[in-house]
Amino acid sequence: MNLADAADAALALLLKRDASWDNRPFVITGPELLSSAEVAAILSKSLGKEIKFVSPTAEEQKAGFLSAGWPEWQATGAVELLDLFKNNQAAFISPDFQTLTGKQGTKLADWFETVKPAFQ
Repeated sequence: MNLADAADAALALLLKRDASWDNRPFVITGPELLSSAEVAAILSKSLGKEIKFVSPTAEEQKAGFLSAGWPEWQATGAVELLDLFKNNQAAFISPDFQTLTGKQGTKLADWFETVKPAFQ
């Protein structure tokens, strides 16, 4: 999700009062599930140069956290959390953005075109 979409969702909540929305949690996500490799491919295509996603092993991640001074328990927990994301165990697309705004969220490739000059 990008900042403009987040602002649109917030604005809808503030301006389009709907009693059915009272005390209801909304989960706002982007419109697509992308792996880190897919994100790298989208950026590569847009920039016209290869962007490669490299994922350190769990052991390398933990060693990095420990070398940065993290306690063992915290390093272990961070690696476990990162593993959840790596294996898409926390991945889902919520319909709430469309419910609030009446439109689809912005796809990464479309958003990146608007900020591309900052990366060139």
